[in-house]
Amino acid sequence: MNELKEAVKLQQGSDIVPNQLQNFIIPVIEVNPKLLRNVDVAQENQKTTTGSIVILTGVPTMDFYITSAFLSWASDAANDSTSATLVCTMEDNNTHSIIKIVKLTLTDVQQTTQMDFPRPIKIKRGTDIVASSTFSLGTSIISGGVTGYFVRNINA
Repeated sequence: MNELKEAVKLQQGSDIVPNQLQNFIIPVIEVNPKLLRNVDVAQENQKTTTGSIVILTGVPTMDFYITSAFLSWASDAANDSTSATLVCTMEDNNTHSIIKIVKLTLTDVQQTTQMDFPRPIKIKRGTDIVASSTFSLGTSIISGGVTGYFVRNINA
């Protein structure tokens, strides 16, 4: 606790922490607002044919962090697809589903799922964020999007 008092320059006259509370207090330090990241990318795309569509192409020299994502899917009852997925490659070099919408084959669907990530998801540099749905019958439209920010420095 003394280290904390010294680090944040507590005023002993007005900021005294009672000894009985020292083991129960969680220190909170206000962060310089200039260090906080702002969302500077909002990207979306859609596709009406089978296969995948790139939502965002990563930059090989910068990290990208996803702060929110959405996936929207509509298909008719003749459509034989069973899922639509929004995927990205993370630092572990594996492809991960961020959002997945599933349905029974040959049934209609009209659904949108949106997620916010309080702890942003870091994608592998130079990789794509992709939405996909594969089908051979019926009609379908998928739409996906992400918001986030690029970071230039390696240690961010």
